[in-house]
Amino acid sequence: MDSFNLTTKVAIFYQSPECRHVLESALEFEGMQDVTAIENKVSKIADLCKEQELDIALLDCSQESDLQAAVDRSRFYFSARTSVIVVGCDQSISVQRQLKKQGIYYLYWPAHKSDVCDLLDTVSNDRRNNRRLGVRNAKRIAVLGVKGGVGTSVVSSQLAYMLERRHHLNTLLVDNSFGQGDLDLLLNIPTEDLHRHQLDSTLLHYLDESAALSLLYKHSESFQLLSLQSQELNVEQLRTAKRQVMGLLADHFNFILDDLSASVGFTPDLEYLAEHNDYLMLVSDSSVSSIRALSQMQKRFAELQQHKGHCQLLTAVNHARPLRGGSVLSNSEIKNYLKGEPDWILPYEARLYATLLAGKKLGREKFAQGIEQICNKLTGEKEREDLAYRLAKRLQIFRR
Repeated sequence: MDSFNLTTKVAIFYQSPECRHVLESALEFEGMQDVTAIENKVSKIADLCKEQELDIALLDCSQESDLQAAVDRSRFYFSARTSVIVVGCDQSISVQRQLKKQGIYYLYWPAHKSDVCDLLDTVSNDRRNNRRLGVRNAKRIAVLGVKGGVGTSVVSSQLAYMLERRHHLNTLLVDNSFGQGDLDLLLNIPTEDLHRHQLDSTLLHYLDESAALSLLYKHSESFQLLSLQSQELNVEQLRTAKRQVMGLLADHFNFILDDLSASVGFTPDLEYLAEHNDYLMLVSDSSVSSIRALSQMQKRFAELQQHKGHCQLLTAVNHARPLRGGSVLSNSEIKNYLKGEPDWILPYEARLYATLLAGKKLGREKFAQGIEQICNKLTGEKEREDLAYRLAKRLQIFRR
């Protein structure tokens, strides 16, 4: 095993003692000594992946009835450079093909030590020859405002922040305002810092992975912002460059959020968004005109889904203004107009913008709870209701 050595970092995320024993025996036989074995829980996977980048991750899903759902809850925590091996009892060809497409190796359980060793040999050869089983890129979410002023940037910035802080995911937030938006204010970033990386035609021509990384603003260790600006390039050239950068860095992040605030002033290409994203999240406020626009976009997306079924549509209605006046709809009126409930309704918070512009983080607000529910959906993590968890969450996340 030339590509593995004594310092190869390996982790076993186990569900059954039997599976753990077989995996540990095989790794010991292959001479791997830097092995960590912990229980297969999303929170523990997230914590370990935040602490270190693994070379090999063995994910025991032998007790899961829905293998793909179990993998989806965990796979985005692993770096694209980590070789992930899933152990499961599902014999269906479709699941195995889907895992391979996602760049994940599969070991059918029950298995013998020799089976594990054979698969480790395959992984070793692939790593030595720089072969990739499949593409394990970031999950991409386009956050699209149906109109300007509905709070799209607030939603996307808080989603990105919570994915990084709450779920420990390496996150890239993409600004489409090209210097005209307010993400820097919402994230408490000095405006002059975002002006350090001006894009010109020369850099665009020689744009590679290294150059793309240099264009990012590092908000924290695992939360970065792409906010392109240029005195030379027009908006279309900047939009093309933005897409190039997102493609070049797709395997550097767990999640990429594309903040498509309609206040920027562009016509959204729903077909492109449906083809290049895992989720398209439509954000509306509770005004009559916004709910009408949301309904129209839902219908257009449903037509696209007949041909491009990869992307999933999500809807969020943000009560950006208080419920008074004839132009603002109540929750029941929104439901009646849309002929169904939106995925989330974010409540009005009178002090929301004042809190964010003061550089403070959201805590117990109902708006923050709604953002957390969206994160749970995006990560596949079930909402946990126990009191101890909620207390720990408030102390460790929102008061940091």
